[in-house]
Amino acid sequence: MQIKSFLIQCISTSLVIMASQKVQGENKMTDKKIFQICSEVDKITFNPFERPKNWIHLVYWSLVLKPYINNEEPSEGILHKFHFSPDGKTFEAEVSPKAKWQDGTPVSALEAAIGIAKGFMYRDISASVKVVGTEEINIPNVEAKKYSGIKILSPNRFELIFESKVENVRGVVKEALLQGSMGNKVWPVRLNNGNQFDVVSRYPIKFENGRYILNVFDYKVELTTTDNCANNDFYFYDRMMEGANAKKEDFIVNKSPMPQTMVAIFNSQSKIFKNRDDRLEIASLLRYINSSQDKDKYISVPGHFVKGEPGFDEKYSWPDKFENFPKGIQKLTIALPNKFPRKTIDMEKLEEVAEKANVQIKWVTRYDKEEEYAGADIQYFFDRVQKDRQVWIQNMEKEPAVLDYLSHFPETLSALLEVTKTSASTVPLNEKALKEFAKASFEEVSIVPVIRYNLYLYSKKNLPIQLKFTEDREFIFVKSEDYN
Repeated sequence: MQIKSFLIQCISTSLVIMASQKVQGENKMTDKKIFQICSEVDKITFNPFERPKNWIHLVYWSLVLKPYINNEEPSEGILHKFHFSPDGKTFEAEVSPKAKWQDGTPVSALEAAIGIAKGFMYRDISASVKVVGTEEINIPNVEAKKYSGIKILSPNRFELIFESKVENVRGVVKEALLQGSMGNKVWPVRLNNGNQFDVVSRYPIKFENGRYILNVFDYKVELTTTDNCANNDFYFYDRMMEGANAKKEDFIVNKSPMPQTMVAIFNSQSKIFKNRDDRLEIASLLRYINSSQDKDKYISVPGHFVKGEPGFDEKYSWPDKFENFPKGIQKLTIALPNKFPRKTIDMEKLEEVAEKANVQIKWVTRYDKEEEYAGADIQYFFDRVQKDRQVWIQNMEKEPAVLDYLSHFPETLSALLEVTKTSASTVPLNEKALKEFAKASFEEVSIVPVIRYNLYLYSKKNLPIQLKFTEDREFIFVKSEDYN
């Protein structure tokens, strides 16, 4: 009896300990700190059926949303199988069983197909490619409509037929659906409660009390807006950290495997830049100011392409020495692609030089008055170089007012349109078209290769998760190897 009583007591004690451990484990999970990542936008949105008013939206979208095609892990893409017809105009795909909405419902073939067809209309790719017969796709109740270019083959298989202004349809479409393509990123959505977008995300995401919370390896991560970026745990770029007064020494830094490029596009209709020599002086000044910055971040380039890249020709190497402003210039208006929370170092340095020369610099964005943006003297343009693929050239044509800016630079305009038509910057690369673009922009001093620069991700030290770039330059969270 004593042994029996002792065993019962041991079992009871064990059960109490196990229950206590379970409660402690649950409390540990629920009591975990909610980490924060700065989105650097005033309002977070996941509406894919509009052109982003701020390209920064594309940054957190790339972190949160699953891409249609994932080169590194095919099963993690929305589509895990796909193929093109020989002419590239027919695309057949199968939706991955892992592609699910937030409530666990699988993404259907129709939802995936509509996401591509409708999404393309709001991205840079719309200048080149669209799905046949989808002119009225923005009319509500798309599920009830039939489109000649969309065929549903089974609950998880579909076919799209494209019409295109470019020769390499396959390359352009694949580039747009790849995880490495930011400017053309699209995804399927469905509406819940009339106004909330349900997305297919890498990490489960909930909208709680006006906050977007990600579940990352069982850790909660909140996407914060601009006014809540101070003391965050993760930042995408230097500018975000600087705006939040965060100290870099407190963070683990992850460097992008591929750089961005920055170009300056002269407005050929500007009265102050009719003279080629004047444009060349400003081009040299812009290149000098940027090349004199942090050498680890900023990469000086001889031209639009560097040695070893298709399109490179040392004959078209641009000057980068200090030049003052040409005589007679009193005011210079520069158009920016989006609003900056604070002026960057190169903007401040240009203003310093301008002040000494009694020149007023005015910065405008595409969200200011349309006529001011279209009538600026110079437009800045930023985009990515993707493993020798000069994605930025093809995306440039879609930018507001670019074709008007180049209207009196006939050789440059012709070369840019040829690059777009032949998909010269998408695999397979068309070196001849790229060289013609480099030559025309150099001889007319129309599109200036200002600088290339690296991007960085920042994660606070001693956290269980970190931000990291993939080889295709996507943003993902990974578990910290040295976290205990």
